[in-house]
Amino acid sequence: PTGYCNAGRRGTNYIATVSFGTINNTSQNTSYSNFSTQSTNVSVGQTLTLTVTPGFTANNWSSNVVGGWIDWNRDGDFEDANEQVLMKPRGVGGGSASVTVPNNAQSGATKLRVRYRWGSNPNPCGTSSNDGDEVEDYVVIIGGGTTPTCNDGIQNGNETGVDCGGDCPP
Repeated sequence: PTGYCNAGRRGTNYIATVSFGTINNTSQNTSYSNFSTQSTNVSVGQTLTLTVTPGFTANNWSSNVVGGWIDWNRDGDFEDANEQVLMKPRGVGGGSASVTVPNNAQSGATKLRVRYRWGSNPNPCGTSSNDGDEVEDYVVIIGGGTTPTCNDGIQNGNETGVDCGGDCPP
C-alpha cells in the first residue's frame, strides 16, 4: 500500500535496534529511516515479539515512550483496530510487546512503523515539537490472510473510493 502519513521527526540516535520476526536491524542514527528493504514473513495467528531498544543510555529516560504500528488490513493507514501493536509507557529503556497477527489480516506486504518520542505518547503521524523523535519503517509480509476484493469494504489499489472505481488489485 501507498499513501501512508508522514511522520515528521527531529533527532537521532534514539532507536538503536528494532527486532521483529527475521528483522533484526541496527538503526542508521538518522531522524527517519526507510528500511523497506528489510522485511519479515508472518502468518495469521502467529505470535512474535516486537522489540525496540534505545540508542543511548541515560538516567533521564523517564519521559521515553516507544510506539509501534502495523497496517494489518493494508489500507495505507495505522488507524484501524489493533494496528497499534506497541505503546511502551514512560520509563527507562526501550519497549517490547507480544504481537499476534490477527485473523482478519490481509495477505501481502504492508508497513511496520516504530517511533520513539520524548515527553509524550507517540502516534504514527505528525511532527514532534521537540528534538526527541525518531521514526523507522519496515515491511511485514502477511501470509494466510484474507485476499482483498473489490467488495471488501476497503479502498484497495486504485479504487476511487471504498469498493468503487479502478481495477481494484491490492
